[in-house]
Amino acid sequence: MEDVFSTNIDVSELLDHALSLVLTYAPKLLLAIVTLVVGLWLINRFVGILDKRLGKKDPTLNKFLCGLISAAVSYTHLTLPTTPYV
Repeated sequence: MEDVFSTNIDVSELLDHALSLVLTYAPKLLLAIVTLVVGLWLINRFVGILDKRLGKKDPTLNKFLCGLISAAVSYTHLTLPTTPYV
């Protein structure tokens, strides 16, 4: 039976493979994070404007609607199907 620790591992080959994976997926990951941050910022801006407009009329309804809209828009923002632009 062959010993597992006696196999020769080419470290430079593993590093080249890891580097190619990082170069392939890092831009996609960065773009996804930027999209998420911008989307959440826009949601907060929208809810803030809604809060200012409705806050004077009915504070109870205002809190409910702002929470509901924030949750609904955040949920759809995070679960929309995406198509890669490759």
